[in-house]
Amino acid sequence: MTLVADSTERARIATVAQEALNRRQPRDYRIDVDPSSVLHEDDWYQVLVKTPNDVRTDEFYDVLAQAEAELQDERGLNILLVPVVGD
Repeated sequence: MTLVADSTERARIATVAQEALNRRQPRDYRIDVDPSSVLHEDDWYQVLVKTPNDVRTDEFYDVLAQAEAELQDERGLNILLVPVVGD
């Protein structure tokens, strides 16, 4: 995996990923995309996501899975949302 060099493409992927997450944010905390960390290899993007205090609940993983499915099914984008460990 390599960092997406084109800042416009990196911003576009980060934006669509954040939009998918925003439609299903958990009630007690936010999941945010790190727009500077969008990686690409072949037909796949990896987008790093973070939560305050590294919160990881069942709902967190459900939200990631639902957002990934939406991005693939509705946008035709292969995006993996990857949790960041620590700040």
